[in-house]
Amino acid sequence: MWLIGKYTQTTDTQEHGHSYRVVFDLLRDELRGLGYRLYVDRYYSSPKLFSDLLEHKVSATGTVMPTRKEMPQPIKNVQLKRGEHVVYSKGSMQCLKWKDKRDIYMLTTVHSCAMQKTGKVDRKTGESIEKPECILHYNDKMGGVDRNDQLAKYYSFARKVMKVWKKEFFFLMNTFWDTFCT
Repeated sequence: MWLIGKYTQTTDTQEHGHSYRVVFDLLRDELRGLGYRLYVDRYYSSPKLFSDLLEHKVSATGTVMPTRKEMPQPIKNVQLKRGEHVVYSKGSMQCLKWKDKRDIYMLTTVHSCAMQKTGKVDRKTGESIEKPECILHYNDKMGGVDRNDQLAKYYSFARKVMKVWKKEFFFLMNTFWDTFCT
């Protein structure tokens, strides 16, 4: 409950936004500078966050919204066919746009954006499927979070109740179950 109260409060002195502050508040001082890798989804990713993390020797990879500040403007206007990609670099940070079923935007400070074989074969063409390296690593690391969310949906303790304390009780039970029992 303490984290909810801490991170839902708003302040007028936020320079970089709420998601930026959440990442830096949760990244403890003793973890900075040790060479850890951070994988985040598009809500938290931004070029400013990734460059500041890199200054603290924390590498990061994640999907990103194309409308974020400091995103390269030409990347939005490039039209790609399925399987094509374009990469923009700024120092050791790379911004990738890759077309699969839809456009996917990635930021990374640790992985290359070179194409790698996935080990799967396209059913229609029979060709080997290739994806950018950063996307393969992101999918591998974020897969556990997505699987946990999926299981939480299947085995949820949530019930339709009118009392607030009952909703909070079932939320805590669900969180406990997801954390310690799966």
